[in-house]
Amino acid sequence: EKAKFTMDFNLDIDNQSEIQLIFDEEIGDLIKLHGEGDLYLKIHESDNLNIFGDFNIDKGSYLFTLQDVITKSFEIERGGVIQFNGDPYNATINFHLLYHTKASLNPLNANYDRDKKSTVLCGIEMSGDILSPDIRFYINIPNADQITETSLESLTNTDQKLFQQFLYLLITNSFLITDDPNVNYLGNKLPNTGTELLSSQL
Repeated sequence: EKAKFTMDFNLDIDNQSEIQLIFDEEIGDLIKLHGEGDLYLKIHESDNLNIFGDFNIDKGSYLFTLQDVITKSFEIERGGVIQFNGDPYNATINFHLLYHTKASLNPLNANYDRDKKSTVLCGIEMSGDILSPDIRFYINIPNADQITETSLESLTNTDQKLFQQFLYLLITNSFLITDDPNVNYLGNKLPNTGTELLSSQL
């Protein structure tokens, strides 16, 4: 009769350790997370692996690639967590991915110079089950004045409008104002194509 066994490991992980969440190994579509935590691993005779404990994120990165249309590097904010409760595929996550870009704020506030670029943060909050997380998009403009904040709110006051602005910023590093006479939006096929592809992948 085959012997039965289990193997138990208690791991004290320092902040030099890395966890990878691989979405597509062939194209290198993955999230790399550095952090620390106390994890308990249990391997059963059937080769099943159970993990318990929290992995607290110190930093991380995600190189998002979409065919030949877009490649963007997101950073992971410190303070996120992966919570393991047994089966690794049943883990829960809570962290933010940030893409830093520079865009003109003139479409939001005419007092800004059209040629001057300001910092804009495109964020993704991922939470819940690791295999089917809840995803929330947001756009932040550090130190924005009231006029700019009000304009941004009006451009993103529905999920569809927020998603459209988010994708357009990723692709063109600018805000989408369809009635702006200085932007030939209808003649630019790249944003339309990129938006469709990125929307599908996300």
